[in-house]
Amino acid sequence: MSGQLKIIPALTDNYIYELAGQRGSLLIDPGEQIPAPEKLLAILLTHHHSDHTAAAASYNVPIIGPDKPPEEFTIGDFLVKTIGTPGHTRDHKCYYFPEEKLLFSGDTLFAAGCGRLFECDAATLYNSLQKLKKLPDETRICCGHNYLKKNLEFALSLEPENPAIQKRLQNLTPEEPPTLKLEKETNPFLRAKNAEEFATIRKKRDQL
Repeated sequence: MSGQLKIIPALTDNYIYELAGQRGSLLIDPGEQIPAPEKLLAILLTHHHSDHTAAAASYNVPIIGPDKPPEEFTIGDFLVKTIGTPGHTRDHKCYYFPEEKLLFSGDTLFAAGCGRLFECDAATLYNSLQKLKKLPDETRICCGHNYLKKNLEFALSLEPENPAIQKRLQNLTPEEPPTLKLEKETNPFLRAKNAEEFATIRKKRDQL
């Protein structure tokens, strides 16, 4: 792994990410102004909501996404693969860094949860999550918000006998980005068997 990841809490419950390599750094979803890293190369945006984009233009560097980013590109030390994940918004993109084993999932996939349906239907978001489930299990999920405690409490209400959910909730601490393997074990939206079940779970979560 050539990059060093920095997780920066922002606004109420957002995350901004800085990924630094030898040839420069990237910022992902700067929803508010933070000090620019040395040798900032570009901004990556997962979608158009202001809590992910508000400070992007202030850095005077190229902005990549979410409208029409390249499907695959190299910037600085990093190979980046773009994954179209409509559902939360129509234009949502996730950025997968295979060499770093990182996925910047924005508001598509959260730790133990997923994004709300603002511009698409449940089947669309379900299909987007199926794309992400195909990534390697060791991929770390860098999501756009910290809703972890509420998400795990909800997950436990659906699967009260699931030991992986129990353990994750009992050991709740500020955590590094979880692996996709852990998400598959504890995230009810990734565990849904089909789009209809996913829609039912999403509706239940929206009512909390």
